[in-house]
Amino acid sequence: MRKTNHNKKMKASLTVEAAVLIPLALLTITGGIKIGYNLFHEAKSNAVVHEELMELDPVEIVRNNTLLEKLK
Repeated sequence: MRKTNHNKKMKASLTVEAAVLIPLALLTITGGIKIGYNLFHEAKSNAVVHEELMELDPVEIVRNNTLLEKLK
């Protein structure tokens, strides 16, 4: 009889551990996915800003500013 009682305790123990570990694992996985998703959007917006800055011609901006100062 003791052997069956011991087996029931082991099964109950594993069930309790699984009930704790599975939600913890799922929260960790979804948290990692959320962090990756946020980093992706941040990198995407930084790439857009970088492309806009690359379209600007700094030499032309300086030339226009100096010509405006000379005209004043």
